[in-house]
Amino acid sequence: MKSLLVLSLLALSAGAVEPGAPSPDLNRTLSRVQSLGHGTPTEVEWASAQADLDRLVGEAEQAGRWNDALEATLVKAMMVADMRRDPAGALVILQQARARYGSRQLPAMRKVYVREAQAHGALGDDAAVRRVMEAYKASPYYDPDFYPYVAHEGRNTPISIVRPGAEASDSTAWTAMRVA
Repeated sequence: MKSLLVLSLLALSAGAVEPGAPSPDLNRTLSRVQSLGHGTPTEVEWASAQADLDRLVGEAEQAGRWNDALEATLVKAMMVADMRRDPAGALVILQQARARYGSRQLPAMRKVYVREAQAHGALGDDAAVRRVMEAYKASPYYDPDFYPYVAHEGRNTPISIVRPGAEASDSTAWTAMRVA
């Protein structure tokens, strides 16, 4: 009965991919990469995951799905930085991604800046983190937002703040880089 329910749900959702959502192949590969991070994978398993990500990048680029290609590149950088413990290797991937996709106005581009700042932070290079933050702020991807708050009257009433501690010129990606 459970397998019938699962198959029914899969059949219903098979064609329902939201615009801008990662492809099912990328989600499947991301799940595989995450599961590798929970065990002690062999070099062959890591190489296979990397080859799958490279294949997804190539297919997405050939189809003109640049954001999907960038998302797969980000997964690869995450795998290298977080799971392989090689932030310097991830930096190479991220800097190449910024050079390759930076002029395309892709939604995932903000993540490149955040990941790049995190990698520099992991390497202990505070000056490089600041340079990435300034490059992001000067880029067309910088997304400053005003985060509203509601102050109720009375001593025992709450103040509702969307993002505590955010400056009026902050963006979500900027805050993530500041943490790096």
